[in-house]
Amino acid sequence: MCLKITCMLMILTGFPLMLQNAEIPSSIPIPGDDWEVVTVLPRNQRERELFTKHLNCSDGLKPIYALHSVKKKTILGCAKNVIVNVREFCIEYNTRGVQEKYDARRTSNIPGLPSYINASEGYLLWDCFETYGGVPSPQEREKDINHLKSENAEQKQTIRALQQNVTDMMRESAEQEQTIRALQEVTEKNKLIVFQILFALSVILIFGFLIAFFVFKKLGFIQFDIRCKTKSTDTQDHTDRCNDQSNSQDQLLDNVVQRNEDSNLHSLTCTLSGTLNVPDALSRNGGTTPF
Repeated sequence: MCLKITCMLMILTGFPLMLQNAEIPSSIPIPGDDWEVVTVLPRNQRERELFTKHLNCSDGLKPIYALHSVKKKTILGCAKNVIVNVREFCIEYNTRGVQEKYDARRTSNIPGLPSYINASEGYLLWDCFETYGGVPSPQEREKDINHLKSENAEQKQTIRALQQNVTDMMRESAEQEQTIRALQEVTEKNKLIVFQILFALSVILIFGFLIAFFVFKKLGFIQFDIRCKTKSTDTQDHTDRCNDQSNSQDQLLDNVVQRNEDSNLHSLTCTLSGTLNVPDALSRNGGTTPF
């Protein structure tokens, strides 16, 4: 009875521990998760070298294409270049390295492909990667390639059109710059011409003002001289008239004086004549005076 109880306790206490231990492997990294997932396979040795040159595998390792051990993916990584049998099964990468994937049977025979190959030549198993690795078939890949070529041609045509547009824009820009430079030169010339015209007008106005000033000044002097001359002539005429009037008065005075002198002289003559004629009268009157 005690034995049964002990077994029951062991079962009850050990079962959860077994479940816990069963969950541990899920936390362990799955082989191949650290490899690179790819969707395009090389078609030849040259493309393989081109597609895998970024891996820089260490000594003794080679770039290898293989199926993921758990997921439906094609992976690329560095591993030992072992010989694998690909007559019936595909190849995968797991904890043991590269080996046959027994749950992935070959679906097609590739002409010229031997039954045993180096793991580095695994990219030749396109039927495996197409069926189990999520890689497009050669037909689909050819379509993709053609589509890419078409897109590439369209892009090239678009690029050529853009380049032509850029060339045209650059040419138009150069023409516009040339036009702008020409307009700037014309503007500068016009500014210079306007400046010269304004300067000439300023000089003409200044000289005109000076000429007008001197002309008006000269006319003023001439008018003043004429006025002075007119006034002098009037003064001279007045003086002449005054002189003539004075001469007339002097002449009149002289005439009056002359007349007075003549009158006086005549009176004196008469007096003298009377005086001289008295004796004669007395003699004629008997020696008596007439009075």
